[in-house]
Amino acid sequence: MVTQTKETTDAIAALKQRLSAAGFTPFTPPRKLGSGAYGTVELYQYTGSDASVLALCDKEGRIGVKLSSPPDEQEATIATHLLKKRNELGSAFKADFNTTSPLSDNQGLIGILTQYETYGTRVVNGKKQECSDNLENFISKASNPDPDSLNKLTNAVQSGFNQDTGIMMSQMAGSMQQSQQSFSNLGLFHRDIATRNFLPNATYDSKGNVLAIKARLSDYGRTFVVPDGVTSIKMKENDTGPLRWMDSGSVFDRETTIKTDIFGLKVSMIGMMGMMANPGSTEGQNLSYDKSSEIDLNAYGDQRVAQYHTAPTEDKNVRHDSQLLNTYLFTLQKNIANCPSPERKAELITFYQCYQEYLSSMPSTIDIKKAQREDAWLLQKAHQNFATRSLERLAVKSEANDPSVLLSLQRLQQIPITDVKLQAKITAAIETEQAKQLKQDTPLPNVEVIQTVQASPEPSRIPSIYMSINQEATPEPGPATQMPLGPNYGGLTGGGTTEPKPAIQTTLGPNYAGLSGVATPKPEPAISVTPEPTNYAPIGTKPIIAAPKQDTPEPTNYAPLGAKPVIAEPEQVTPEQTNYATMPRVPEPLQEAPVPVQQTPNVAQNPIPVENSSTPPAQQPPEAVAPDKSQMIKDRFREFKTDLVKEIRSMKDDVEKDLVSAKNEAKETALGAFKDFKAGFSNLRKAVERGVEKIEEAVDKITHKGP
Repeated sequence: MVTQTKETTDAIAALKQRLSAAGFTPFTPPRKLGSGAYGTVELYQYTGSDASVLALCDKEGRIGVKLSSPPDEQEATIATHLLKKRNELGSAFKADFNTTSPLSDNQGLIGILTQYETYGTRVVNGKKQECSDNLENFISKASNPDPDSLNKLTNAVQSGFNQDTGIMMSQMAGSMQQSQQSFSNLGLFHRDIATRNFLPNATYDSKGNVLAIKARLSDYGRTFVVPDGVTSIKMKENDTGPLRWMDSGSVFDRETTIKTDIFGLKVSMIGMMGMMANPGSTEGQNLSYDKSSEIDLNAYGDQRVAQYHTAPTEDKNVRHDSQLLNTYLFTLQKNIANCPSPERKAELITFYQCYQEYLSSMPSTIDIKKAQREDAWLLQKAHQNFATRSLERLAVKSEANDPSVLLSLQRLQQIPITDVKLQAKITAAIETEQAKQLKQDTPLPNVEVIQTVQASPEPSRIPSIYMSINQEATPEPGPATQMPLGPNYGGLTGGGTTEPKPAIQTTLGPNYAGLSGVATPKPEPAISVTPEPTNYAPIGTKPIIAAPKQDTPEPTNYAPLGAKPVIAEPEQVTPEQTNYATMPRVPEPLQEAPVPVQQTPNVAQNPIPVENSSTPPAQQPPEAVAPDKSQMIKDRFREFKTDLVKEIRSMKDDVEKDLVSAKNEAKETALGAFKDFKAGFSNLRKAVERGVEKIEEAVDKITHKGP
């Protein structure tokens, strides 16, 4: 149990009074959107006239307000930076992430304003209720529906996930990357990219069907402002970090770059897939060196240190990042193999095969623009491969007169694909399917409303647009485009310092369940509240998680980076398990016998299994899927290229050595020749001088003899 002091309670009450004076009215009962060690986010109705505040409110004037004691100056700095950029760019400002703004009065900072994000409404006890969540809770509900109406997705969203799991995940992956890049383009490193820090929103058609699920980045408590021309920022000694989502540069060199956010983005997508394949799991439980749902942080830390030491010296951080991503992917393969739903399993296999290259690759540079272009190109390539294979799959369903094909095609159209020809194929397929359904007495699939068009039935045949799919090569992807995202809000996670707790299965709460923090305190001198899970702890020089302070509102999932990964003994309490462990700042060879490390799997040699297994999953090894020949060719080409570069460098060194040797020999030869010439010239001069002397002597003799 964690207590909250009367001073903190009184400070929050005073902030709420100042908030009310500024024109913000709380809902009754209070609507908490999220909470964490850095404060609580609640929903308010704004009745004032400040244009900057109204710009963040939804159509009904609602807005999220984050209060903490003391107010979060770090997030206020980021909110001020975003406000400045918004004023500078005007209509060119692209907020593909959750926009925040500082709120102050004549006494100083009150709190942080943040957009209110929702993804739909549901009916509870006869009343409509809006749904708001972070992406981790959202995916958890989608993969493992809860019969409790207070803790499940809307019918429309759940139906969309059940019908088109892969397409929905592709939409979210595209929007997550767009959000990260848009954030970085404004001169910011987020440094805590994970599904818990994305907020989902939904786009609907006129019939109430979900067309798209997208996610926007939020929670800027660890964000760095990046000065112009700067590509890396050193972390402070007492900085915090989510170990499983951190790149090697952050962990071992304590240096934040664009790779930090790109690595976190890929890990988040892998975790998202793992949660869909492994219902009831958290993101962190899918990011491990094995399939175990228990998170042993000591073992994870030891394994990561050992794997780092085995990485090649050249481009060590890049190689280790790729190794770790492949390790996560190998765990994901096993989770997909044991996915309880055959239909979802088939969709996840397709998604995995199309996005594997993107999820296992890291940029070759820390230049922000160049790294983003590399990352966007690979993701666009994955989008196009997935869209092409989805068209082939939907062609088969169309031939079987499946009425859900049209809606699936319309959802496929929402993936941010830049290739014009592929876009035209999808559009033509939609038009063909629409024309076919008008001729059939088949209702359109609809969650809320089912519309029936009366027409004479006519046998259908596979549209010609589908027939050309296998006859054309997939075009090379172009640059990624930005897709607009809706104005919604979910909640923020915070951070704190405390001891890790034993792993348990966490029951998600209503609307915004699963976020870290503490409930809004009652105005009593001191109260006890049940701690919720968090994801933060200090990264210090000593590798032991610090004991919780009195005002720390929750258990943590962040731990210090020290000389040796050690986790403090857990207390006998039951909040969610931690996701973070200690790591050394400067890695040294382990003095003790290293923990046995599973060999980094070669994903190409361990493909995900296919369906129709004849023995139980626990006893049957994964069956192989036909390997991706193009990927094998690319891997071999990379190996050949690497060997060729090394050979060229070796030849260059040999030539340079020969040139130096030749220069030295030529110099010595020339010097010797010059010395010989000088000696010969000296001898010649002496001989000439002697000859002149003899001539003079002869002349003198002739002169003195006379006639």
